[in-house]
Amino acid sequence: MLHEATHAAQNCPDGMLRPVGWRLPLNPLIEREISAITFNNYGSHTRLLEREAFAVQGQANAVPLIVRALDQRCRPASR
Repeated sequence: MLHEATHAAQNCPDGMLRPVGWRLPLNPLIEREISAITFNNYGSHTRLLEREAFAVQGQANAVPLIVRALDQRCRPASR
């Protein structure tokens, strides 16, 4: 669910998937695994999006990160 919630945040505000831009710490072994998964299973245009979603999954603070991104990116502009 964290992975898909990341994609929801990436989809705001205009329905176009764009990376949130997180710089997340990853164990080098996990980094290599994510790189292998994204290289072998995703096209070049979606690798960065998938890498970010996989990286968020392993963060202890994943829920607050995603909630904050959804709040900042998906909230309608004030009038």
